[in-house]
Amino acid sequence: MPTPPTPRPAPPAPFPPPRPSSRSVSSVSTSCAPCDAIAPRARDPSRAPALNQYPARTGCSFAASPSRHYVCSTMKYRMLAIDLDGTLLNPQSHVSPENLAAVRRAQDAGVLVVLCTGRGLQESRHIIDEVDCDCPVVLAGGAQVSDPATGKTLHRAAIQPRTALDIMNRLAPHGAVLSLVDPEPTGCDYLIINPDDMTDNTRWWLDRIDATTRVLAPPTMDHVQHVVRTGMVGPAAEMAARQADLQQHFGDALFTQHFGGVQEADTPAIHVLEVFNQGVNKWSGLQWLADDHDIPLNSIAAIGDNINDLAMIQHAACGIAMANAVDPIQALADHVTESNAANGVADAIDQLLCGAW
Repeated sequence: MPTPPTPRPAPPAPFPPPRPSSRSVSSVSTSCAPCDAIAPRARDPSRAPALNQYPARTGCSFAASPSRHYVCSTMKYRMLAIDLDGTLLNPQSHVSPENLAAVRRAQDAGVLVVLCTGRGLQESRHIIDEVDCDCPVVLAGGAQVSDPATGKTLHRAAIQPRTALDIMNRLAPHGAVLSLVDPEPTGCDYLIINPDDMTDNTRWWLDRIDATTRVLAPPTMDHVQHVVRTGMVGPAAEMAARQADLQQHFGDALFTQHFGGVQEADTPAIHVLEVFNQGVNKWSGLQWLADDHDIPLNSIAAIGDNINDLAMIQHAACGIAMANAVDPIQALADHVTESNAANGVADAIDQLLCGAW
């Protein structure tokens, strides 16, 4: 069960404090002067940026060669974390022109726009390229932060190998086990046990993202040195049962969650069971990235829709839920934007850039 929301601190000076929480669906005025001032425009990479506000200590390519020309806005927040599935992506799994233009407006205003997803790097690559994301991305539900330009892993919260092996062996009698690994040291994306037991939806997903997989029969300690997440895919009731078993066996050593996954059209609903080290979630990944770029935690806004966004929506200084978000996310959010079918990310970004949120 989610813990009660903690009070969010006000942004630091010189930024004014955020307005009180409002859970009504937003409506942006087309006559707003700040939004008019930062309307979409072609970006010229040859123009030197006005400033490099957030130098990274890890030497990522974003810090070395920013290519944005920053313009003024009244936005109170310096980092904006955006979930992908159900948030930035529409129901057809595409980034709409409206959302893309809004993301670029935020980038041009000097905001560090961070894609924050449960996917791995390969699964996110086409979206990163479409958005023209040149800053680090938070991947694997917060277990990994990578530089998309180089593929370099900047931060990894891997499961201890012995624990990862124990989890996989405990899940294996119940079906296919999929473990997301850091591709930089391993050369693959997923380790799979019992591939013959994968759901049709899982096969569709792995084919769709062109993932590199390695079948383990059986897994050994040598295989599990860089596992950032392990788990299964199946009916909601079965995933709940597997989650309860892991919680009973491993106690507080792990963080587990299950929720509705991305699925092929006209297929039975499935849930994804995810298992991480305790304390790993999207907010922990954002905390690492914010510290690396010297951005205060109370200068972060976040937009999401599903259970794996819960921590970042709860702890961000401005948590924004999609209209299509699950109830726990909407209950914790400061604001609710439009749905992912109605360009909710663009709506939220314009509210933030105007200073209304």
